[in-house]
Amino acid sequence: MAATTEAPALDVQDVVGGYGAEDILRGLSMKVGRGEVVLVLGANGAGKSTALKAIVSLIRVGSGRIDLFGEDVTGSRTGEIIRRGVAYVPQGGRVFRDMTVEENLLMANVAVDRPTQPGALEQTYEFFPILKSKRRDRAANLSGGQRQMVALARALISKPQLLILDEPSLGLAPKVVNELMERILAIRKELGITVLLSEQNAQAGLAIADRVYFMRLGQSIYQSDHPQADLRDMATLGRLYLA
Repeated sequence: MAATTEAPALDVQDVVGGYGAEDILRGLSMKVGRGEVVLVLGANGAGKSTALKAIVSLIRVGSGRIDLFGEDVTGSRTGEIIRRGVAYVPQGGRVFRDMTVEENLLMANVAVDRPTQPGALEQTYEFFPILKSKRRDRAANLSGGQRQMVALARALISKPQLLILDEPSLGLAPKVVNELMERILAIRKELGITVLLSEQNAQAGLAIADRVYFMRLGQSIYQSDHPQADLRDMATLGRLYLA
């Protein structure tokens, strides 16, 4: 991508943190440039989900620094992070199962006490037409892939600048994974939203990423600006998983 003098969307510097007294992250550093799709890979237990939770202040950060669009947000409350233009979608496509699709989408801004912007709902339906046709359906009656689309669409209602996705393909069929990755790529290309995602499905993630970090034991041990080349040389990633 073209070089820029702007501060990156996200700059994580030597972050140490975790749950309670246990440090899962042990000096994690990574950057996400504006307009990029950045992928975080790693085996189970590498700290991928913990890293994303640290960025949105859902876990303790003991030391290090997290900059968002050039401003230090280390230790800020989660609501403040969201108000600064971040949307976070945790694992599993979590939705309110007893609510309709539309009720789920309208919940997007409730947590931060912010009204939904005019036209945001219809714009979201244009981007996810399948959800418009199911807007009155209860989320419990949707397929796993459709629930993941609801979770993703709900994140976009607030028109974020940075979208953070934790294992969006988890538990989905290969065809649905491909459709989901196409939507994520379109979010960057058509809406101009920066995307940071963690994935177990290396092949799917590498196909859409601009850059990749590989985590092991709470640290980034590998960075590549050529993820499609990594996709052609999966042996390199295989060695990282086995290291």
